Amino acid sequence: MNKIKSCILAALCLFTGSAYAGSQTVIQAVAEIPSQPAQAIIGNSIVSTKTGVYKGADFIKITLKNKLFSPGNTVNMPAELIFEIQILNENVKVKKWRLDIINSRKENAFTSSGETIPPVITWNGIKDGDIAEGKYKYIFTVEIWKKDKVTVEDGNIIVDVTPPLALLKSSTDVAVISDDRLLENIVFSLNISDETGVDLNKTTFQILNAKNNTAIKSWTLQSAAQQNITWDGKDDIYDRLVPAGEYKPVLQTSDTAGNVSVFSKSISVIKCDAQGNV
Repeated sequence: MNKIKSCILAALCLFTGSAYAGSQTVIQAVAEIPSQPAQAIIGNSIVSTKTGVYKGADFIKITLKNKLFSPGNTVNMPAELIFEIQILNENVKVKKWRLDIINSRKENAFTSSGETIPPVITWNGIKDGDIAEGKYKYIFTVEIWKKDKVTVEDGNIIVDVTPPLALLKSSTDVAVISDDRLLENIVFSLNISDETGVDLNKTTFQILNAKNNTAIKSWTLQSAAQQNITWDGKDDIYDRLVPAGEYKPVLQTSDTAGNVSVFSKSISVIKCDAQGNV
């Protein structure tokens, strides 16, 4: 017992420069937004199809390919809103058409119009030169000769460029090896949240060797809710205790629009000899 106390006291003095106060500080990680473009998740995009009726028959079909998207994504589509338009009755004479995309404050973010209805219309999520993050609906109006009108509309369009928020804490930032084991396992507390939802297929928690950023331990999360993960100091490959050194727990996550966040912190692993010296 005296040896364990000596190890802990020496470790805390070495890494904090102060005497042990009998309590541990829980450290929250700082978010790092990666410089690479975020990847849009096509499989999670919401597709909707609406049909406009003229004189009791289907006249126009509008398919919205992705009601949730993140402008600026360049690795994988979709990075813009895509309308696919199909005329179901070519005998109806169209005078003109107009598409309006309106935000939750009833402001017009995008308008397109003309006489011949195009097969595809896109919107890049830009309003007045800036990315217009928020919720939208569209109204597609077709004016028929003789002053008749056909209107198709749909809501719940989301422009999302905000990456997920996450919390990464640890029970300690200094772990001590004695008698070929950690004196106390490290418990990590994780929590992730995002308005549009967290993509768990793109979410990982790893322990990296801080010198070369090589992953030595990995976990796949089954939930974004508050959870604890315990690390006994062993690696994934050999199931052996890692050597003394600096390590970096990293939580990487993505929302369903493809926006990515990376959270990390530092862990020091030190070794204590038989006399209780670090």
